[in-house]
Amino acid sequence: MDSLKQYIYLPNENYMKKLYVPLAFAFLFSIIGCKKDATIPIPIAQKADSLTVGWKRIIVDSLESFSDVFFKNSTTGYLTGRKTYRSSDGGLNWTPISDQTFYNLAVTNNGNVFFANETGLFRSMNGTGPITRVLPSLSFSDVFFVDDDNGYYLNESGLFKSTDGGANWMKLSTTGVRFPANHATLFFTNQNTGWITGRDTVYKTNGSAFDWIGTRIATKLNDVSFTSVFATPDNSVYTLGSNAELYKSINGGASFSSIQAFPLASGWYGDIHFVDNSIGYVLGNNKIYKTTDAGNTWNVVVSLADTNSQLVELHFSDAHHGWACNDHGTVLVFNN
Repeated sequence: MDSLKQYIYLPNENYMKKLYVPLAFAFLFSIIGCKKDATIPIPIAQKADSLTVGWKRIIVDSLESFSDVFFKNSTTGYLTGRKTYRSSDGGLNWTPISDQTFYNLAVTNNGNVFFANETGLFRSMNGTGPITRVLPSLSFSDVFFVDDDNGYYLNESGLFKSTDGGANWMKLSTTGVRFPANHATLFFTNQNTGWITGRDTVYKTNGSAFDWIGTRIATKLNDVSFTSVFATPDNSVYTLGSNAELYKSINGGASFSSIQAFPLASGWYGDIHFVDNSIGYVLGNNKIYKTTDAGNTWNVVVSLADTNSQLVELHFSDAHHGWACNDHGTVLVFNN
């Protein structure tokens, strides 16, 4: 046996204690760890978007911050943000067509597309040709086409008009309008009838785009800007303030009355679109509201779960097809 001890290692008692103690603790911790894992509460599901019938949310690029969406018809439309996109299937899929950043756009019935940013106004023939600058500028605001030939472009220096489909532009010698340094919007129903939003004032044409009358709108809050304006066929005009209040005129914009106060949140911005004299939509923050009685009552038809998501633009090609975009890479599509 003494000779065997030379070849067989027999640990002493102290060594075995040192070995067994860590092993025991490791086994104990493994049991505790298993029990702890077994008792971890199941994560609470994130709140889902609330979309009424006909609305669908399309995530184009979660890193994008979209600023405008406009459709020529129910299938062909354009989207602006850090990049510029085109859809040919009603907004379900989007293809980048330019790495340029634009903020506003307009599409004529014949398919020409106009894009505005801080360096000027750009055009793409048929929406498929190259995007080229047609009017240089040091600021931007909005672009609006009445028909295929006649369009208007507004920036801090004044109002410009084209009569040849946007190939050439002339600055109008206008009276009665103070062009806002902040974001302003245009809306025309024909060459001689239009509106421009400003800080505490909405301007309307006085017979032509050369002559304007300003209507100051009294508000409960100070320093209110009007973010959008829209006119319906029955001569009603709606404008939306940065105070989250909607105002309506029944005399073409000569005077306005507050008809609806939406929930006001920090950084509130809204847009308006009516599809006829009665049915209209307003977006603000993460919600879209709908009226069916010319603005008397409003119901929420879209509510995004992300309360930090800011819906910024709204457009309908007809009563059954509409779109909205936000600053988190999302497009909302209405098809009903």
